[in-house]
Amino acid sequence: MRLTASNILIIGSVLSLAGCTSPWTHREPDSELRKREEAVKDVFKSDERPRLIGEAAAIFGADTREYKGFGIVNGLMDTGGDVLPGSQRNFILKEMRSEGLDTPNQILATKSTAVARLTLFVGPDSTKGDSLDLNVEIASDCEATSLRNGWLMPSRLNDMQFLGGNVRSSDLKARAQGALVILPESFTKKPVDPKLAVILGGGKLVEARRFTIQIRDSLRHVTTSAAISRAINDRYSFYVGSERKGVATAKNDNIISLEMPTRYHWDVRHYADVILSIGFAEESEEVAARIATCRRLIQEPTTARQACLDLEAIGKLGIPVLEEGLNHSDQEIQFYAAYSLAYLNHPPAASVLANVARKVVELRPLCLVGLQLLDHYSAKDELEQLLQETEPELRYGALLALRRRDPRNAMTFGEPIGELAHVISIPSEKPLITVALQERPEIAIFGDSSLVQMNDFFEVNPRMTMRSEPDGQIRLVRFQPNDEDLTALVAPDVISVIDGIRTIGGTYNDLVVWLDEASRRQWIAAPISMNPRPAAGRVYDRNASTKAALAELSQDTSNENEKKAWWHFK
Repeated sequence: MRLTASNILIIGSVLSLAGCTSPWTHREPDSELRKREEAVKDVFKSDERPRLIGEAAAIFGADTREYKGFGIVNGLMDTGGDVLPGSQRNFILKEMRSEGLDTPNQILATKSTAVARLTLFVGPDSTKGDSLDLNVEIASDCEATSLRNGWLMPSRLNDMQFLGGNVRSSDLKARAQGALVILPESFTKKPVDPKLAVILGGGKLVEARRFTIQIRDSLRHVTTSAAISRAINDRYSFYVGSERKGVATAKNDNIISLEMPTRYHWDVRHYADVILSIGFAEESEEVAARIATCRRLIQEPTTARQACLDLEAIGKLGIPVLEEGLNHSDQEIQFYAAYSLAYLNHPPAASVLANVARKVVELRPLCLVGLQLLDHYSAKDELEQLLQETEPELRYGALLALRRRDPRNAMTFGEPIGELAHVISIPSEKPLITVALQERPEIAIFGDSSLVQMNDFFEVNPRMTMRSEPDGQIRLVRFQPNDEDLTALVAPDVISVIDGIRTIGGTYNDLVVWLDEASRRQWIAAPISMNPRPAAGRVYDRNASTKAALAELSQDTSNENEKKAWWHFK
């Protein structure tokens, strides 16, 4: 398809008017500017002229970045150790002095502290003030042996590099602190490594990530930049008070700054793909022709995804064809259509997304994202029904989606048990206990608070024990060197034991250890699932059996997995 004569005339006249008067290009010699102006006009007149933004530009900043740092972990039970002389020790001593610590060498030498290397994976959707999970590992030059039950003191994270044996860092990117959790073997499927830990929500960003669009060199001109920005803003805008503001801002003749609508934060790749699928300088007949092409392409799984992206980029005019995709016999096509319709806030997508979430494990994460952003009671109803399914991942995934829809919902937000954890109680006839290992410490109890029948003495850690009394109550004891022991006697149910751990000063790591052991020894009748949230990075194989995929489903949601795309195809 080509631009009509009227559109070519408009582009040509605006290019001529822009000339060398543009504040973006005033430093360039007039002759060079004119040459590029003529070259751009020639491109737009040709049969090969760009039709979509993705044909004229690319998006930058849609990657995952790593912020790093070193920090002091204290509160260790004689498993800490000093740090060998070298760049790591020099760096951490400098950091400690900047925090006002007067005796850093003595602190490093104690057996209750360790120096840890910190890593924060920051996605492109991250904004200032976000709290993200922090990876913690004993530094390579530190002699400590375990991080169990440690607490990270306030630390700083930066863009960090190791050059010539020295540590180089950028300006402050994030702050970090909090209680460490060592991931259990039942979750990682690997032997427990006490030198590795996470802090749920332990890293707090001090600046936001930024998207930019960069125009191809052959089309680089103020008018191209303005045309692309205008096309994006015609599709996506928001209000600041009474003023309508677009998400795109042209910075110069080849760079456009791009903000992200809130509804796209949970799938950045999708947002980028939709932006690149927006047409610019199109007339109505050309849009109609593109919709007709999408009607044909949506019938085939290998082309349906791009067709749905095009239709979503077009907006409301694309809804009728997307509705045709909802009724297709192929579930993959149904998903693409329903997912785009969810972003267009079209209610019929809800039932399709819920059905695919039940049946296709690889597409489940995005089905739940679609249900969480679809602003209609039908989506909320579907999520509430998923809470009652048998599969833990569906139930906990639906709980998370409901909370993201409405953070003020008391049922899904839960009740705090001191500073230990939030406890969420979901009415259900199918008992289940889920243990969060991402975002924040929380235990979700589906059904009644399950009875605890401990028939064994259990050492939670070298300073905390639990045992069942003759009357069935649970006695918890925490030993304190040079001080009186702390004791709690609680009723034999899960919530009471959680509160007992809080009473004697236990940590969320202690709670995770106990629930993991309770699952292994069957002290609790309800099944216990460690962090059963839908994970990114699954492979969708059109020829594979969904049952086989479900049987092999791993609960691994490590940061390495989070860095992958939401799905891949074979």
